[in-house]
Amino acid sequence: MASDNLSRATQEVVQDYFRWLCKFSRSTNPAIHNDGDRTIAANKSNPRGDEYIFLTPVISGAFHRELGTIQRGKKLLITSLSFIGCEAERPGSDVSQLYKFADVDHDNIEYRRIEIDGRPLVGDLENRFRVRTDPFEVEFPEKALFGARKGVSMAVADGIYIVWGPGKGKHEIHVEGKIDLPDEEEDSLDTSPFTEFYTYTFGVE
Repeated sequence: MASDNLSRATQEVVQDYFRWLCKFSRSTNPAIHNDGDRTIAANKSNPRGDEYIFLTPVISGAFHRELGTIQRGKKLLITSLSFIGCEAERPGSDVSQLYKFADVDHDNIEYRRIEIDGRPLVGDLENRFRVRTDPFEVEFPEKALFGARKGVSMAVADGIYIVWGPGKGKHEIHVEGKIDLPDEEEDSLDTSPFTEFYTYTFGVE
């Protein structure tokens, strides 16, 4: 894995990622299910699908998703302990309050580990890969993630967003971490403390 194949995502890519992720209901959302085929199918509606495959984190549990073979030249968006703060989940919140909610993970991270092809990423990952977006809009369906109400919502996002362009061959991405959330934030997530543990395996033709 060449380090020059890793870069920080632009905030525009992060915004498009959340617009894409939030439009799925819980029953169809690729972040809920341990199913690599579902991830690939969901990416057919990815607004940057010509260039990117968006890899979702895990809302709860520990998942291993096999993606099969992906096209060479595609970039993967990898997230780690990354949150969205949205008015649909926190009605009446202003932008400053949404930022406070979105970056709560950074104040409460117990640990984070990201491995690509068996090699852990080292150094200051926050400095290298953290993205804090400008406000943007997302649209939630009925029975949305995070218990968000249906409709268009103002949102902000904060977290680690890594872009990787894998070369030909077999690959594995492993992400894990833990956040000790304040009591008032626990109800918006499925587990407390919030843990993240997932692996993607795939080949590039």
